[in-house]
Amino acid sequence: MRNLIYLMVFQILVGIWLMVSPFVLGYREITSLTTNNMIFGAIVLILGIGVIYYQKLYPGIEQMTKKTV
Repeated sequence: MRNLIYLMVFQILVGIWLMVSPFVLGYREITSLTTNNMIFGAIVLILGIGVIYYQKLYPGIEQMTKKTV
């Protein structure tokens, strides 16, 4: 479970990088690439934050979804 949190933090950082990279790498004049990076960066960022929030809200959800034999 702890590894999932680390992966989601990495996903949040990737989402931030996607949103910032057009300005850092200097291709912000190409509007289609900038728009693409901003949209997908926001999606990745929101999904990462959502999974972390969901894990904090329901910490025992993985035990409830496992089938017991």
